[in-house]
Amino acid sequence: MKGKKLIQLLQSLSEEEFKRLQSFIQSPFHNSNKRLLAVYRLLKPHFPHFQTKQLKEERLFSQLFPGDQFDDYKLRRLFSQFTKLLEQYLTQLELEEQDFIASKLYVKALSRRDTYTQFVKEIKGLKESLVSQAYRDEENYFECIQLDYLYFNHQLTEKYTLKDDALDRMYQDLDYFYVLAKYKYGIGLKNRDRILRKKSETLLQPLLVEVASQAILSDNQLLSLYKLVWELFESPNESSFFALKDAFFPKITSLRRDDQRNIFLSGLNYTNRQINRGVHPFYKESLEWYKLGLEHDLIIENGNMTGVAFNNICLLGCTVQDFDWTRQFIEHYQAYLDPSIKEDAMTANMGVLYFHQGDFQDTISTLYNHNFSKVYQLRTRLIIARAAFEQLLLKQDVYDFLISQIEAFEKFISRDRMYATQRIDGQLNTIDLIKNCARKMRQGVAKKDLAFWMREEMTKEKKFTASNWLKEKIEFLTN
Repeated sequence: MKGKKLIQLLQSLSEEEFKRLQSFIQSPFHNSNKRLLAVYRLLKPHFPHFQTKQLKEERLFSQLFPGDQFDDYKLRRLFSQFTKLLEQYLTQLELEEQDFIASKLYVKALSRRDTYTQFVKEIKGLKESLVSQAYRDEENYFECIQLDYLYFNHQLTEKYTLKDDALDRMYQDLDYFYVLAKYKYGIGLKNRDRILRKKSETLLQPLLVEVASQAILSDNQLLSLYKLVWELFESPNESSFFALKDAFFPKITSLRRDDQRNIFLSGLNYTNRQINRGVHPFYKESLEWYKLGLEHDLIIENGNMTGVAFNNICLLGCTVQDFDWTRQFIEHYQAYLDPSIKEDAMTANMGVLYFHQGDFQDTISTLYNHNFSKVYQLRTRLIIARAAFEQLLLKQDVYDFLISQIEAFEKFISRDRMYATQRIDGQLNTIDLIKNCARKMRQGVAKKDLAFWMREEMTKEKKFTASNWLKEKIEFLTN
């Protein structure tokens, strides 16, 4: 069946919305073409998948135009009309959810009719509802600007009078809109730049800072949060982070979804930077930030959680030894993972949980007996090697197994070009250190000499994955 756009729009509807579509098509106000209702009835049994093999054009045409010779253009034209009607239906559904937009459209309709008194009354009501909101973001000021613009430019509005300050408000609100928008999207750019390792121009001009300090904005809750986030980027210090944490989460329900996500991501990125700098208390802070994100539904988008977020949360839970919570997290939130990675993610993170609990045999048996996809193999192979090394330190007879796993890891890396060299340097250095350490143990090198050698290796200009764990092993051998 032709009409890819039509199928995509139909598949986007919920079951209830698809049922309501029939009433919309039957309404003579919206539709006068009876064949469009026939199209709906032909498509109805195929909702929600609409397998194209079952919707042959010739068959559909014969049912819609019985007795006529097949005409591809005629059928496409009918589908096009149905698509336009469906677009109107989606717009109607959106208006039902967006009371303010519907009211604004009503005001615009009044502005084009001989209803100036009612027009002014409605404008005033909408403006009051906007100004009275405790949460005034850039969209709030933008809406105020549009309403004042509509009012000021009405042909019956007196332009030269001191009794009306619509033009003054519009001019001032433009500044406030600009300040909030620059902070908001500047923060978005900074978050993106840290992920993509890109440098964008995000300087705050002196005029922007001056406007942001004006009394009317000093009490703006959102701008106060933006300023704290900006401080994390400009002069990262812990006091700004904790001030943001204390201010953000108590107010979070009053913020728009995109602001919630933007500020949440900024705080989370800061905890990651602190961890990378070796500030160990931020493992717990990062996990708590994630927990608050889960509580306020900031990590699950459209019913899905990314594998990266799932893995990070599990690793943080294990690192701070919150084992019961981590197990519960795995059991509950695996339902939100993409089906293509669910089994891999669950198994890999159960292996990580066993490892941090010191159950090295269960770690190996869990990970070794699962056929992981390439995305998870690098991580799980390293965990198996670390678990075997732990057993070796406990004087268990696992040397041959450990070396075989290390060699398998090295072969996997050498033949698979999926991983960039700079990404795997840390893993390779760690695995090489484990291998050489195991061989020295086999040769009878004293533990203290082994610890000294490992410490010397780690002081060289090399990256090591799981460096904290390696340092723990050095302390174990030393003592």
